[in-house]
Amino acid sequence: MNAQPAPDAAARNTRRWFFVVAGGVMVMIVVAGFRDSYFRPLVAGTSGHNGVIHFHALVYLGWIALFLTQAVLASTGRIESHRRVGKVGIAYGVLVIVVGVGTTLYQYANVIRARGLEASLWFPIWPLIDMLIFAPFFLLAVLLRHKPEIHKRFMIVAMTTLLIAPAGRLGLSVVLTQLVWLSPILLGLAYDVFRQRR
Repeated sequence: MNAQPAPDAAARNTRRWFFVVAGGVMVMIVVAGFRDSYFRPLVAGTSGHNGVIHFHALVYLGWIALFLTQAVLASTGRIESHRRVGKVGIAYGVLVIVVGVGTTLYQYANVIRARGLEASLWFPIWPLIDMLIFAPFFLLAVLLRHKPEIHKRFMIVAMTTLLIAPAGRLGLSVVLTQLVWLSPILLGLAYDVFRQRR
């Protein structure tokens, strides 16, 4: 006869795996959002992006993969591995910020050269804003990494700030775009309210 897990153990297991599910939702948003504008042309060999954009994409995708890997390590109880990878993740998070800001400024400079300063005032700078929002939440997640429940939630928020670009490329209404963009946070809020009653 197989022993059933204790309710507390089952709840902890579900709680751990929630963050893997949230990471999977983020991956789906990224793949769907960049499918037509980046992935499909890249596979077809028709991408017109230069090396700077490809490097930016590589760093971005690496960060998504790192987040999902960390969620899986923590969910499967490999906490020591999670902590070791996390040390690399701190440096990688700084790289994400530097590359994100640098790529935005690089694109802005290209627009100024091509269209002039006046026309460039309409160039969207939301990638720069993304980094300015991502950075403090990432920093808080790092500083509070010894408090796992808080650390995980700050990481979810930090990761969600990076989803506005793919969410905005889905061709949805403003309201639906916002819902898709914020879906990991909304899922987290719903989970805490209904599963943990807080």
